[in-house]
Amino acid sequence: MMSSNFGINNVNLSIEEIIDRKIKRVEVCLGSRCEYEDCLISALDTIEKCEANDIKYSIHLPLYVFDWYEYDYLDAFYLSKDDDLRETSFKLLEENLKRTAVMNAEYLVIHFPGINHNDTDFNDFDGFLNKSLKRVNDLAIKYDSKILLEYFGSNIMFNDYNEWIEKIPKYSNLGVLVDTGHLYFASKLVGFNFEEAFEILKKEVFAFHFWTTKGQEYYMNNKFYKRYHHIIPNINQRKADDWAFDVEEIFNQMIEENKPIIIEASNSYKGHEYFLESLDGMLNLYRERCIK
Repeated sequence: MMSSNFGINNVNLSIEEIIDRKIKRVEVCLGSRCEYEDCLISALDTIEKCEANDIKYSIHLPLYVFDWYEYDYLDAFYLSKDDDLRETSFKLLEENLKRTAVMNAEYLVIHFPGINHNDTDFNDFDGFLNKSLKRVNDLAIKYDSKILLEYFGSNIMFNDYNEWIEKIPKYSNLGVLVDTGHLYFASKLVGFNFEEAFEILKKEVFAFHFWTTKGQEYYMNNKFYKRYHHIIPNINQRKADDWAFDVEEIFNQMIEENKPIIIEASNSYKGHEYFLESLDGMLNLYRERCIK
């Protein structure tokens, strides 16, 4: 079992702190707690230090955002019927791939499906979907990259996780990433059992994002998400106490899969001390499991 599969993003833990904890994997992303130029400088510095310290890293795109891009940097329009919006997403993707091609990222992560809760008026959506997937894959091939599409249940036309693992891995340079928090919200939004879905997905996906929440509502209907966004998983969090899932159980299952696990959490819930305690608890459990 690879001890370098456990990692964290660079938003709430500096690369120096990551190195001090001997964490050997990082997902580099911009975050939203600083001005864009400062966030980019921090991200590029993280990449430089990962390479200097033999730390594996992935990049959550986009890393580069331009004045002509007028939307939230994580918005995705690859499946939009609006030609201009769709082209904007593909342009942003290619501009990022040009710049990250010289880096040694193990893989890249994108948001793909966008938000569409009601519009089902598509002519041959399967053909439209496959054309968009092929175009992302062609760009990945052109720039010699592996691109993971992060599962969301936010598009009514493409929210069946079985379709995700059936369609996406057929493309040579694409894969699926399952995010535990977004999978939980999808289970509420779409209507499926979280644990049953995770049991299927864990075998098929390339990597994991790991965070949690409380309550039975999804996204901005959820008071915990509104206040704390991504809550750090803690091995003492239990579904019986209204947490999304039993953290230790799901974490152990991820460890068994021997795939990258990225903690993607804020430090808002109970403060930074709780964030570090939770992180260290998972890190210790991970290392114990890897020794066995």
